[in-house]
Amino acid sequence: MNILSHIKHIAVKSFTSFYRFPYAMTAATITTVIALYFLRFHTKEPVGIDLILAKLSIVSSLGFFLFTALRLLKKGVDTTTYRVILLSILVSLAAYFLSLPEISKMHLTNLEKHLFLTLLSFFSILWVPFLNKALDNKKYWAYAKRVIFAFFISGFFTFVLLTGINVAIFSIQVLFDYKISGEYIEMVNASIIGIFSTSYFLSQIPQEPSFSKDSTEDSLIEKFFTKYILTSLSVVYFLILYLYTTKVLISMEWPKGILSWLIVAFSFVAILTYLFWTPYTSKEGSRWRKLMWLGILLQSGMLFMAITMRINQYSWTENRYMVFIFGVWLVGISLYFLFYKKAKIKWIFISLSIILFISQIGGFSSYEVSKKAQTKRLATALKTYMRNKKKASYELKYNISSITAYLYNHYGIESLESIYPKITAEFKTLQEKEKKLRKEFKDNKERDALYKKLEALYGNRPQIFPNFATHELGFRFIYSWEYRNRDKLQGKPHILEYFTRNIQEKAESLGEYNFMINFINLESSSERKPIYIKNIGVTISLKQGILTIKRENDAIDIDIIAFAKKIAQKHHAIAFDLDPRELTLEKTNGSLKTKIQFMNLRIHFNKNKPHVMFLASLFFHIRHSSEK
Repeated sequence: MNILSHIKHIAVKSFTSFYRFPYAMTAATITTVIALYFLRFHTKEPVGIDLILAKLSIVSSLGFFLFTALRLLKKGVDTTTYRVILLSILVSLAAYFLSLPEISKMHLTNLEKHLFLTLLSFFSILWVPFLNKALDNKKYWAYAKRVIFAFFISGFFTFVLLTGINVAIFSIQVLFDYKISGEYIEMVNASIIGIFSTSYFLSQIPQEPSFSKDSTEDSLIEKFFTKYILTSLSVVYFLILYLYTTKVLISMEWPKGILSWLIVAFSFVAILTYLFWTPYTSKEGSRWRKLMWLGILLQSGMLFMAITMRINQYSWTENRYMVFIFGVWLVGISLYFLFYKKAKIKWIFISLSIILFISQIGGFSSYEVSKKAQTKRLATALKTYMRNKKKASYELKYNISSITAYLYNHYGIESLESIYPKITAEFKTLQEKEKKLRKEFKDNKERDALYKKLEALYGNRPQIFPNFATHELGFRFIYSWEYRNRDKLQGKPHILEYFTRNIQEKAESLGEYNFMINFINLESSSERKPIYIKNIGVTISLKQGILTIKRENDAIDIDIIAFAKKIAQKHHAIAFDLDPRELTLEKTNGSLKTKIQFMNLRIHFNKNKPHVMFLASLFFHIRHSSEK
């Protein structure tokens, strides 16, 4: 009965979220309903009304947090101000909707921007109720901590609920031999994530943020976590970083690139420790807490040194921009807490929100700064290359390759039109022709003819733009792992990787083979413990790139590395969309006949030692004595 009452309590609190946060729950419902629509109808590339719905779901997911913050702000402002802010949010969301490209043209920057804007919106929930209120740090942290915990607890409850429901569905299918379509299971999961998790999160936000009660004194777990885990981590990070700083100053060696991220991690843990100690200290500016901010401030100097080196060497990228602006924030917030006796911790989240806003919106955003910087860097590299192609260094070719790939992956082919006007125009023309060809060959039976047409269309040139661009310039695209290991490779490819076509689009007959298994090797080493297939008495093992298949006294060895090198003689080191027949081989020995068909084959050479990773289907024909 007690469990039922708890379930009822959670359900009631969740449903009250619709009444208390109507706009936020409407946004969550819109996102969920659109997700259910796409799960049901499997739209591959949204166009028309589907494209509008897809973009609307993205905007609504952001609106969930913005409307939550707006509701918390309502009691602190008059009706006119509230309506003006509501209108501003609606206009901002509409502008965001219009700025989103087609789904097929979205790049990494679109995902990064959405995640940072969502984080910004979440942070606003932590401070908008107290924007014009002077609240002591203990009461403020009691509210902020409860909101943060609510977010993670709702995620945990959602995970438990999803696990329970999926186990129940699986049990029904197994015990009652009743098949439930996978898409309906996905729709149930999406409904739980979209409605339950959001409504439960909102139900945990205090009705009166200013009067949030701190239960820290009653929480032994939280007290232990603060004193013995967070504090210990802060001390360990502090010692590691300052010992390394001492080493740099003594040896006068430049700091390593990873140092920036270590300082970011240390700062995050240190600030979190400072926040969690808030209920346990009587003095706001106790000496040890000031020492913590002093430690962060001093490490910010090393952070600037490390990130400035990378910017000077490789110019701006989104990551370097975010690290740099985070360093600026660390300096500012450290000085604030060091020298202002009545410092309020709400300004940690307000200032973070301001920094995130600057980094995501306008001409000084991380995306605009990075795009302009890398475009300028590529233009300079190309001028140097064009002056003397024959004597162009390996490093210069790598820089052209990496910057081209960076701009293409983050901003699309449009970002390269000013740099490669003729090459981009030709590639776009080829893509248009490819689309027409794919429309002509819709039937799976015509796939072979389609791929022959595509090979003729591209003329054996790469079908990925960065590789295509360097090919047109007169050299092979150079990958980062090749450049890093250039001294060891001595001109040999560092990696061989091949992908077959989507053979699942066409059912394949087993032919003379009477057994088939899917075999995957995802280990970073080239060895794997033997696998025994009991029902056919076959053992499969992998060592030094040799796949060995044994049955009784008969064994078949397949040299995967030699096989890949043979393919490399015809194709580039990396090739996509190969004919399945090119990635298939057959062998026979005594009573055992096998065929291996690779879907993906990757061989990475490290210090001349091969590391094999692949996904393949293994076909077997077990011969009996009468067949020999």
